[in-house]
Amino acid sequence: MIALSAETLVFIYVFVFLAAILLQWVSSEMSRRRRSSIQRKQRVQCMLCAMEYVDSSTKQLLRCPRCGSKNERA
Repeated sequence: MIALSAETLVFIYVFVFLAAILLQWVSSEMSRRRRSSIQRKQRVQCMLCAMEYVDSSTKQLLRCPRCGSKNERA
């Protein structure tokens, strides 16, 4: 059996707890950036009226909901 002091056990417990928090934060940050990237790709700005809108379709030419002009996806 391995003999450990109380201070060592507390240190190991705190270290593992902080490592788990760090891993959770890193994974949530990566997920947030992935979602942000997808939303940025779906955002389109009208060349005529400068309105910015979101379109999740795969069409290359999109109609602006405000002025009706056709805009190309960037």
